[in-house]
Amino acid sequence: MTSRDISIIGGSATGFYTSYLLARQGLNVRLFEATEQINPPPRTLIVTKYMRDMLGPLGDAASINKIHRFELYTDGKSATISLKHPDLIIERSKLIHELATKAQGAGVELITTPTFYPFHP
Repeated sequence: MTSRDISIIGGSATGFYTSYLLARQGLNVRLFEATEQINPPPRTLIVTKYMRDMLGPLGDAASINKIHRFELYTDGKSATISLKHPDLIIERSKLIHELATKAQGAGVELITTPTFYPFHP
């Protein structure tokens, strides 16, 4: 192991995105995931402009809707807040698959259950 070797534990969106960025910088990255297959349950996330800009086309590929405004109601009153830049509603499982593909394409070595947990039934 050298100072250019990185290990990341967990194949979440954060783990894959981080490993992708590090591998693109020329580091040797291993991502350890405790499941045999990357198959996260479907659920949605709301992503703001900052995160949307960071993800770039990856976020757009996983996007299922956009939020342009919020409407708030309370005690018979209402208010509308328009967003200068729409938030995205992203399908998390699709985003993780996109990130995993990008990470492995950048050279990240994915190590799953059979290797990571040799004593696992």
